[in-house]
Amino acid sequence: DAAAAALEAVHAEARAVAARLPPELHFGTSSWSFPGWKGLVYSGGNATALSRDGLREYARHPLLTTVGIDRSYYAPIPVSDLRHYASQLPEGFRCCTKAPAAVTALTLGAPGARGPQNPDFLSVDRLTQDLLEPFALAFSDHAGPFILEFPPFPRHLKLAPEAFHERLDRFLDQLPRQFEYAVELRDAELLTPRFVRTL
Repeated sequence: DAAAAALEAVHAEARAVAARLPPELHFGTSSWSFPGWKGLVYSGGNATALSRDGLREYARHPLLTTVGIDRSYYAPIPVSDLRHYASQLPEGFRCCTKAPAAVTALTLGAPGARGPQNPDFLSVDRLTQDLLEPFALAFSDHAGPFILEFPPFPRHLKLAPEAFHERLDRFLDQLPRQFEYAVELRDAELLTPRFVRTL
């Protein structure tokens, strides 16, 4: 097959680059279902097919040793889907996964909208139920850091940096230690020395 042969030539070049990189360095993308990577990552496939079954081919690329799972930001991922993802990945391949907005957004509704305050903001129980328990059950061998992405606070409902850092500190302290976590802030006001100490 010409497409497979061409892709193998691309992979051979990538393998030569990967061999010169330190093993603790991992490259990846924020998702894996982009049809425009045909000839670079994939031999073919449309977005729907790649979304369901593209991880296997993605993980064969010599330079792509991690990937982001971002659908978890919008809704819980069914355990059956996590098992299907795991079945496509080689041993040791770990994924970075976004924590749900249900836990990291200060308000309910669309980002920036004047929605009511989110009662599950920084809820360990909600994070555990929606994300950590399903991953422990079906995806633990491939779980990399869970990314806690905090969108900017809306103007009508600001949380002072010190108050946010205190809540974040308590939240992180209660999280299960079997997993790793990363924090992504999208509000420059929160990047303070206290934030560094919290981490």
